[in-house]
Amino acid sequence: MTRPDRPTTVTAAHWALVTVVASVLHFARLPSIAYDTMYAEDGGTFVQGTLTGDHWLTPYAGYMHAIPRMIASVVTSSLPISWWAWGVGIGAALTIGAISGLAFVVSRQLGATTPVAIAAAAFPVLLPVAGIESLANISNLHSYMPYGIVFALLAAPRHWLPRAVLAIATAAMVATEIQALLLAPLAAVLLWRSPRVRWAAVLGYAIGAIIQVVAYFTSARDVSSGGTPPVAVVRGFLFDVVLGSVMGRTGVAQRIVSDLGWWIPLGMLVVWLIVMTYILRPHPARLALAWYLIMVAGASWTMSQTLNNFAAVDFIDGPFKLVRWGTLPALLYCGTALLVAGTLADQASRRTRTIVHGALLTLLAFQALSFQVPSDRTGVFWSTEIDRAEQACGNRMAEDTVTIPILPGDWVAELPCEAVTTPQ
Repeated sequence: MTRPDRPTTVTAAHWALVTVVASVLHFARLPSIAYDTMYAEDGGTFVQGTLTGDHWLTPYAGYMHAIPRMIASVVTSSLPISWWAWGVGIGAALTIGAISGLAFVVSRQLGATTPVAIAAAAFPVLLPVAGIESLANISNLHSYMPYGIVFALLAAPRHWLPRAVLAIATAAMVATEIQALLLAPLAAVLLWRSPRVRWAAVLGYAIGAIIQVVAYFTSARDVSSGGTPPVAVVRGFLFDVVLGSVMGRTGVAQRIVSDLGWWIPLGMLVVWLIVMTYILRPHPARLALAWYLIMVAGASWTMSQTLNNFAAVDFIDGPFKLVRWGTLPALLYCGTALLVAGTLADQASRRTRTIVHGALLTLLAFQALSFQVPSDRTGVFWSTEIDRAEQACGNRMAEDTVTIPILPGDWVAELPCEAVTTPQ
């Protein structure tokens, strides 16, 4: 992915352009039937929390969600209440767009060709498995953070302003996803190799990590999982990460494993690991990073099943399905393709570069086949429910609360009538 002897100058304007385009494309993946919907923790935890005394560093479920709380705070303090669902969704899309912009800028600064940098920016936007439950909501923003953190740590800004911005952004990303702690060895190695240009991002990483550790040990967390059989963990990785990196339609993935067997995704993984190792073997640092990303992806998926009360899918008896927990490891898995493509594109042969760039564009086109997937995120519309809540609050005291249904069906937001009826 990198060629230090061929650095490319990129500016804040490049980052802004990629951020806007990626944000629009990300939001466009959301089916229109899901517009104006408030999803899960978006309303029931983060929006509700801004009105009930929570702050940016209030833990939830045992760890910190700094960026979702920041977005909820901005939305509830600046927009009319009937627009909050739109505000939250757009805020989530802008955050993912910013990560795509970061990936593009850092890739180009490190010498990657433009198609490789475009792929780095496109993966967070087009990742098929993300279409299941991770689109335009802040509840699942945390899944995108490690991908952004890797690029933040790889960045090598020369001036104090981008260093400061990068440090703050890295701290916020780490303080949003506790599994970012798995990247601590990468932060340490990069600081050791390039302390003068990477100390700021690593400092931000350390601050975010400390915040997460403190939150984990000082807040309540319900861990009721009885354990997951190893075969279920492996099957889940093959289904949600390997297949989920290239297809987002559960029915198609189900037919592959039911009709052709688990040997198909297992073979895809094994072949890729062999190809990756063979191509990167002359570049020990890149090979080590690629295998490290694979291991972090595997660890993340394993933790989601064994430590995170994972009960959404039975990967022993089925039915198997794609779930949101595949987003984080699948992004890191796709990241290994950038290292391989970048290494091949560094070759002097124009033909080689053309083939590599064509393969990357083919992968992105294949991912784009799952640009929109069927969604059941509909039927409960925020602005409509706010109208009903205003009527319900008509005869209540300002300090009374009103229950507002959100999605999925068992979620609600408890808001004070003062917030519902106060003109904005």
